[in-house]
Amino acid sequence: MGSFKCTSSGGRHLVEGTDAVQMVMLVRRTKEYFTDFIAREAKARGLKVVVNGSYIDLSWGAKMAVMTSGAALDSAESIPAVAVGFK
Repeated sequence: MGSFKCTSSGGRHLVEGTDAVQMVMLVRRTKEYFTDFIAREAKARGLKVVVNGSYIDLSWGAKMAVMTSGAALDSAESIPAVAVGFK
């Protein structure tokens, strides 16, 4: 398991992984809030750092659903919904 060093400068935070850092891909496949997914997976997998690596685009319908209801979208509406966890 790796170790991490965090430094801050000008409101930015830099996390540096040292030793043997293991990367784990996290892919949300169910309808739930992304923050709930990350919290659950980080705890279950013993992750120390999670980086939101998602680059997503939403269809017009999905954008309207988010703006009007605030409900969680089905994961298929935001492809890919990927984060990277490190331990």
